Amino acid sequence: MKYILTMVCLFLMLLTVHTEPADGINTRLLEAFNSVYPQAKNVVWAEETTDYIVHFNISGIRHVMFFDKEGNLLQLTRYYGKEDLPVKITWMLKKSYADTEVYGVTEVSDNTETVYFIKLETATKWKTVLVDQSGNLRLTESLNK
Repeated sequence: MKYILTMVCLFLMLLTVHTEPADGINTRLLEAFNSVYPQAKNVVWAEETTDYIVHFNISGIRHVMFFDKEGNLLQLTRYYGKEDLPVKITWMLKKSYADTEVYGVTEVSDNTETVYFIKLETATKWKTVLVDQSGNLRLTESLNK
């Protein structure tokens, strides 16, 4: 879990840095990416010391993928709204946080699990709920507006 939180923080830091497309991206990785995601828009690659990062959009959903230098997928992060949340999670949120509206979702997947960081909104508060692979909900943040 700490790894996922660390990766989310790393991604947020990367958003503040402007990256140009990297020339040294593994050719097989590029070909595989293009064949799997032909509908990807606004694709931007970056090469880091130990991995590759690609940012792109599909149908209004922002994606960030991290690959190692051999082209193995390390992590996928997706950003979207309530309309793309799995039905089971939507149902659990309505039962546990009936007085809130979903503002946005950050879905983080690695080779072992997928977790959801869901930003909820009320008239006076922002709340962040973590939903883990087992379907457990945990309030991780509550801020006054």
